[in-house]
Amino acid sequence: RNLMQTIHDRTLIHGEAGRVGDEISFDMVIQFLPDLTYDTVVVALVPEDMAALATAKDCFLRRRHFSPALKASLQRLENKLDVAIKQVGVAFVKLEQHSPIDVAAEATFAPSNQAFRQKLASMRCRDAENILWAWRESIMEGLAVRSGLEALRLLISSMRTLVRSASCRVFVRKFVDHQVHMRFRCFVSEQQVTGITQMSPYYHSGIEPSRAIICDKLLVSLATVVRRLPIPSFVVDLNFTKVGEVAISDLHPFDHMVHRTRRNSDGMAGLI
Repeated sequence: RNLMQTIHDRTLIHGEAGRVGDEISFDMVIQFLPDLTYDTVVVALVPEDMAALATAKDCFLRRRHFSPALKASLQRLENKLDVAIKQVGVAFVKLEQHSPIDVAAEATFAPSNQAFRQKLASMRCRDAENILWAWRESIMEGLAVRSGLEALRLLISSMRTLVRSASCRVFVRKFVDHQVHMRFRCFVSEQQVTGITQMSPYYHSGIEPSRAIICDKLLVSLATVVRRLPIPSFVVDLNFTKVGEVAISDLHPFDHMVHRTRRNSDGMAGLI
């Protein structure tokens, strides 16, 4: 069984493309909250693009050469991504809800590795906490792309960026340096904030002393999100940039994300 057949089965038999809540997506953030997120260009993939991406991923996993026809299709997709990336500058890309972070987290991935070595060289105190967060920051920096080719390489080599439905898009977002330990998942039920949790399972000593200030900033942003979004219940991910601004990084269906968070809650620290 090849990868394309697996994707076909998951989509048509198990109905991954038709989950309840699929209507809640990052499009709503772009439409209703553009000033609270990063500049974003949406690249819609035609069937030829999706087939090329799935075939290239299959060839990558099986260590097979790309055919001339596949290279031509990938070149057309690369050109589309190039146009989008030029509109935002340095970019972060993801396929629908999934980024290729698994690739950037590999120890052999050169961009992340290089960023990590630079951080270690300039680090004054090499304790476990500083080293851990330096690596986490390096992973995020490794996701910065400057061309369609760099974006395509990430999307093809990632096991998170599978073509799961009959219509797919690549979100090309302006890459903004944020504080990786300051990423929070916020739960809103019937327009009421019911919970805020740190997204990372790793402890950071700087969060607890600033808990009240962090919560206040998050709640101010959430008030705007709740007021503008035309849906009563959702889960929104908020990041703090390096300059202390709060930005939306993702939007999820409430029920689906609550189930996932309960299942993985052992490593998550709640703020409220």
